[in-house]
Amino acid sequence: MNELVWTDEEHFTIAGTRFECGERNRFKPHEGHFYVFKSPAAIRHYVRLLESIQARRIVELGTFHGGSTAMVAALCDPEKLVGVDITEERIAELDAFIEEQALSGRVEVHHSVDQGNRAQLGGIIDAAFGDEPLDIVFDDASHQLVPTRTSFELLFPRLRPGGLYVLEDWRVPALQILACQLTSGLAQGLASDITMRQHALVIRRSNVVLDDFALDHFVFEDLRDGFATAGAVWTPERYQAFNEYVADFMTKDPSAAPKGAGRGVLRLRPDGGGGTAEA
Repeated sequence: MNELVWTDEEHFTIAGTRFECGERNRFKPHEGHFYVFKSPAAIRHYVRLLESIQARRIVELGTFHGGSTAMVAALCDPEKLVGVDITEERIAELDAFIEEQALSGRVEVHHSVDQGNRAQLGGIIDAAFGDEPLDIVFDDASHQLVPTRTSFELLFPRLRPGGLYVLEDWRVPALQILACQLTSGLAQGLASDITMRQHALVIRRSNVVLDDFALDHFVFEDLRDGFATAGAVWTPERYQAFNEYVADFMTKDPSAAPKGAGRGVLRLRPDGGGGTAEA
């Protein structure tokens, strides 16, 4: 991987390409550099994730203005990076970057793609990767439960063992349902661990074979009613209640888990900074 060099708290370079990061100027136009709508801490976290698995085959759902796509491409020099976005307009700066860095054929960005359209997304992934497994998937797209689940069900089984699926903005209410469904997946051995860092839910793929994988198997009405209330404020008490809910779930029916499957407890810090699932 190429080195990321910080020039100050919000600016960095990778192999000569300049970037700015932060969470204030979401619609800031390009001014000779790429803008990545993530905090400096989140950037550092993502670099560690990419380094930890030496990511070469990468999918990004939700490319926005192209800053994160350019950052990942510059960092990883990928074998293949596929980005998709629901917007129609291409990002001229990103297209120019791909051309200038001789990444054509290795980095491709598809627009007018709905992450909830299984056939459309699946066709793109099949054409790009064939039967090759994925190293990492970033989902920063709709943040809505149904389309997020659809793309997860499609792409998670395609990860290699040890590969990572990263769901951004996990505190969005709809994704709280998904978080608990994924915790049940941990109990069934589908994931080897789940961590929460910098507002991202990171699921590591186990080596369990996934046949007919669907999160409909893991639906929690009490979570939907009790935790995923639109506009709810996540107070320390609410985090504690969620922790207790997940801990209680993970202790139920241990005999139902496949032989050798890991079980763990998902812990969230009251400040929302993250936690780990311990198997």
